[in-house]
Amino acid sequence: MMDDQSFEKIETICAKGEDLAEQECYEQAIEEYKKALELVPEPKYDYEASVWIYAAIGDAYFMLDEYEKALDAFIQARKCYGGLESSFVLLRTGECYFELEEFDKAREALTGTFMLEGEEIFESENEKYLMAIADLVQ
Repeated sequence: MMDDQSFEKIETICAKGEDLAEQECYEQAIEEYKKALELVPEPKYDYEASVWIYAAIGDAYFMLDEYEKALDAFIQARKCYGGLESSFVLLRTGECYFELEEFDKAREALTGTFMLEGEEIFESENEKYLMAIADLVQ
């Protein structure tokens, strides 16, 4: 079990990471997120906080076009408590697969995202991801 003090430290570090990511300082943001992840007790997969930390790491790598590292982080997020319910994690997983030209896996994840959230979740994403599944969801 995580105590309140540890959770507050994690939130503070993640907020610093988010600020860095908003400034497009993704490498520094990743370092902050990794510091936060170190504070999550073992086994890390048992904590919902790990989902959003791994997702933040993955998103920063995605923004750096480092799709393999991003995919690894999103796969870790999906293993965590609550990770399978995160439509953002599933969306980015599909987008990473797409960028890595693993189109069958991309279509599976992106279709799952569409089924969970509908077209709205794709509105701020590159249209190529929705177009990749247009034949399956229209």
